Amino acid sequence: MKYHNLLLISAALTFGGCGGSDDNTATTPTTPTTPEPSYVSVNDATSLNINVESIDAATKAVTFSLSTDSAEPVTDAGANYVVMYLNIPGEQVSAFAFPWHKAVRFECNASVDACSGTITALETPGEYIFTPGSLEKLGDTIGQLKLAINISGTLAQVQTQLLDIPSS
Repeated sequence: MKYHNLLLISAALTFGGCGGSDDNTATTPTTPTTPEPSYVSVNDATSLNINVESIDAATKAVTFSLSTDSAEPVTDAGANYVVMYLNIPGEQVSAFAFPWHKAVRFECNASVDACSGTITALETPGEYIFTPGSLEKLGDTIGQLKLAINISGTLAQVQTQLLDIPSS
């Protein structure tokens, strides 16, 4: 009988010690945190790069993205820009490095009364569409139609490039 009581006492002590803990701190499961998206305002960017995604052949609207040298999307663009559409006729003999052309200029900055053309931010940070106003001054496109975009922030501006526009 002693043996039986000893077995019961040791079983009670063994099972009584399971599941207990001396520290009363509750452990809450940790949820993984997603990092905040990294982007920078156009006026805080120290570098600006433009990547033209597409140019609508009919409306000449330009879809593009802006980023820094470290590939961060640039937001808040659209208040300081110059966009020019150039109609450059075919071969011409000219004493000038840049041949005769017709141009339509759209701009927005603090020194103009009203912006011409519009830059609209798209859903993805750093992506935009520029919609020109009237391009009637270009007349019929004979030769090449080109585009120059310059977007500026407080600390940097896009290096202007002359881009070909597909014909409609």
